[in-house]
Amino acid sequence: MEKEMKNKRIFKYDFIRVTGMLVILIFHFNVSLAAHNIPGKILFGIYNANGSYADIGVPLFFILSGATLMQSARRDFKSFYKKRFLAIFPLFWLAYFIVLIYYFLKYKSIHPFVAQPEHWTALLTIIGIDGYFAGVLPTFYLLGEWFLGCLLFMYLLFPLLQTGVKKYPKITAFLVIMIYFIVIHKYVFLESKFQNIWVRLPEFVFGMYLAEYCGKVKKVVCLSVLVITVMLLFVPLADRFLIYIVTVRGMTCYLTCDFLGEQLEGKLCWWQKNIFEWLSRYSFAIYLLHHVISEQIISSYDGIALSNIELVLLFIIVTRLYNFYR
Repeated sequence: MEKEMKNKRIFKYDFIRVTGMLVILIFHFNVSLAAHNIPGKILFGIYNANGSYADIGVPLFFILSGATLMQSARRDFKSFYKKRFLAIFPLFWLAYFIVLIYYFLKYKSIHPFVAQPEHWTALLTIIGIDGYFAGVLPTFYLLGEWFLGCLLFMYLLFPLLQTGVKKYPKITAFLVIMIYFIVIHKYVFLESKFQNIWVRLPEFVFGMYLAEYCGKVKKVVCLSVLVITVMLLFVPLADRFLIYIVTVRGMTCYLTCDFLGEQLEGKLCWWQKNIFEWLSRYSFAIYLLHHVISEQIISSYDGIALSNIELVLLFIIVTRLYNFYR
């Protein structure tokens, strides 16, 4: 019975994962349109009043990762790391090899977009963190993005964080928050603050606390955080608050999606739920390849003005190709 409960899918998690994935896909599609001088956008565009829409999708994934790991991981950390390894690296390596061969045949180079990386940086690719360091030094980074490397570092910290959240919840929360503020105010790292693991860690840990100590999100809480979310999307605030806005808005968006997922579960029929489950299962494959597919397709329309209907058609074609290559 316990095993069945552990393996049972939770619909709201599928809903949140698919929502975050769609936000990221739409954002990067619009970025590619702008990069290739194609007028127009799909839905919300690229920027809101306080940053980009990617700053909504990424926190959803971090928080969800913390919540799902807290729900499923036990004290058997050998098994935990084995499952994480099998869930990430075989697919990552296969996708990377395919893209590497494609780029080599097309661009006559295995690193077509950066200067010659040092050979040792191939190790960063093998362990999946080349995207995390791509903004700091030339690497063999070709697919996925910085998010994967940051998440892998969080997995390494998870056993320690899990013990802290379960046994010393107040002390752990205090330490995570203090590290967050100290790193932001005394920043010494080369990568962007928005990509730094210590700056993104509160999102991951927030998901862990939600899974461990909180039940369903109540309607009054949802309405409150929804008001905050809307304000942070449409009311411009000072740039010096932007990093804090990303963190807070990510949490309020997650709570809103959590509530909506709970409500939808009782209203959708089985085949509608299956659509979310199916998209959720293949979200990692789509995440790895969506940059490559979007850029290769959209670049062929460079400088061409498309109608709104044609933009939608192009978006549908690109997203269908994600499914084809999964």
